[in-house]
Amino acid sequence: MPYIDSHGNLVDKPQGVLQGYNFPGFFGIFGSIITFIAAFFQSLIAPLIPNRPS
Repeated sequence: MPYIDSHGNLVDKPQGVLQGYNFPGFFGIFGSIITFIAAFFQSLIAPLIPNRPS
């Protein structure tokens, strides 16, 4: 399910928190919205969380 990311780009697959999850049919719309919100908050919260040791 394609979705629009925070930069206005059309992305074929969800990225970030919900990457790898598929939302079939009607739920695809909600999946896109949830993915957008999750990615948006992830971009806000990520800088506040210390990086994991590599």
